[in-house]
Amino acid sequence: MQPDIPPYRRLRPRLARRDAISESAASISLSPGLVSLLDLPGKRGLSHQEVGSMGMTPQSAWNAAGAGLVASARTRTGVEFYARPAYVALGPDAPRGYEVRRKGASAAAWLAHPRAFSTLRTHFTAVMEPAGELVYFTRDCRELFVFDAAEEEVAAALGDTGVVRYSLGFPLLFTRDSAMV
Repeated sequence: MQPDIPPYRRLRPRLARRDAISESAASISLSPGLVSLLDLPGKRGLSHQEVGSMGMTPQSAWNAAGAGLVASARTRTGVEFYARPAYVALGPDAPRGYEVRRKGASAAAWLAHPRAFSTLRTHFTAVMEPAGELVYFTRDCRELFVFDAAEEEVAAALGDTGVVRYSLGFPLLFTRDSAMV
């Protein structure tokens, strides 16, 4: 029999588009267009009341979820991600990069908390040794791809929707206007 794990230890952040969430869901704004939701096994998009019943605020639950996600990837030697070349899922014209996979959470959850996103970025920067900043892509806020390519190149190959860049731990959606800056 497994020991009882407190609910806050099972929390996981989830990346979502702002326009795709329920008003009753407890959410943390990440950037224009993106939010982080809180999930438990078997329960997606916890409400403010459900978070409160755990004795937490949305902010403290979000921080616990981010810490839990990072802890789930820790090994004795660092962090571990499952990855395969991006072209396997996206085709031969995909920019140089990887599809990221994680057991127990959607891969895009790694963008839903600054601690997790920074861990992901640090890991793939070491693995890929990119020429510039890494660029991230998700078609559905579940899957995740990491590229050593410019935002414009990823957008041209895969479409504008879902191209993300790292900004002090937070995900920023690519827009043609942001590319001009």
